[in-house]
Amino acid sequence: MGFRTPNFNLNIDLWRKPSVPGTDPPDASFMGNLSVGRRTQNVWLPLDSTSVLKRFVVKQISELMVPALTDVQPSDHTAVGPSDAVEVPSGSGRFYIVLTVEDVAKGFSNEYRLLGLIQSDFVTNGLIPGVTVPTFPSPIP
Repeated sequence: MGFRTPNFNLNIDLWRKPSVPGTDPPDASFMGNLSVGRRTQNVWLPLDSTSVLKRFVVKQISELMVPALTDVQPSDHTAVGPSDAVEVPSGSGRFYIVLTVEDVAKGFSNEYRLLGLIQSDFVTNGLIPGVTVPTFPSPIP
C-alpha cells in the first residue's frame, strides 16, 4: 500500500557555515513539515566537552520532511564539515541543527527528504564544533 507525499505547509529558512543563523540573511528558503513523527529516535549528547566524568542528556530528534532533492547537508560533527541550521517556521526563533538527511521513497512519485533535527539549545556550547545558533526560545512562540 502506498502513502501520500507529506503536505509541506511551513516556511523554512536555512543557514550554512559560516553564516550565523538569526543574524545573517538565510542562505536558502523552502517549504517543509515539522513533526515528532511516527519513528522514535533519541540521541545521547554530552552536557559538556571538558569534564573527565562525561554527563549526558537524552534528546528526542524532531523530523522535518522537505521536498525531494532539497539541498540540505547533515552535520559530520567536526569543525570543517557542513553543519546546516534551520529555523522552523521562518521568523519563529526556533532554530535546529540538521543531524541526518535521508531520502524516503526514492524512485517513486511520492519521494521526499527526511531531516533529523535537534533543538539548538543542546548544541550552542561547542558540542558540534563551529556551529553557533541562537538558543531555543522559552516559552515557545
